[in-house]
Amino acid sequence: AYKTLPGAYEAIIGAENHIKYNSRIYMYGSKERPSMVAVSRQNNPLYFPVGSLYNVGDEDSDVKTMCVCAGRLLALKREGIYQIKNNEGASDFVTDLYIGDKEAIYGKDDLDAEIISTENADIYEKTSSFGDDMSFWLDKDKNICKLSKNNTKISIVSKEIEAFLESLENTELEKMGGIYFDNKYY
Repeated sequence: AYKTLPGAYEAIIGAENHIKYNSRIYMYGSKERPSMVAVSRQNNPLYFPVGSLYNVGDEDSDVKTMCVCAGRLLALKREGIYQIKNNEGASDFVTDLYIGDKEAIYGKDDLDAEIISTENADIYEKTSSFGDDMSFWLDKDKNICKLSKNNTKISIVSKEIEAFLESLENTELEKMGGIYFDNKYY
């Protein structure tokens, strides 16, 4: 795809992050195409077919991070959290003119990006930690947020340390990291 589509090279090769989900690679984080997600072919992570580039949400805001929570692929952006669904495209069969064999030509997938929340999605990227059953992150309003597998509503779980978080400067918050381990967020 990057050889034939305008801007595809920047979106795929320039992507700074990736996530593997359902035997596909999702590339994101390109500075030139910040809202773009490139999706590989299923079971072929090095093949990005023509038409495998998608804008998620507002084109002016970047995909901060992507995660899998409760079997759902999520993209966090400034304006909200999107659930990503990939509907595999159909294959067309054509006859090779020289040999006479039938060959499958792959059609493009359809990527749906449905916004599931408009709250607390503008995050400090290094603080995000994702598990199968829960995800945590620190948002730009200095709240530690939790998204559980049984709910699409984000919970704020930082009431006890609110004063501490408020005392921190943005430069300190940009350096913070987070990890979810043994049912605890550190």
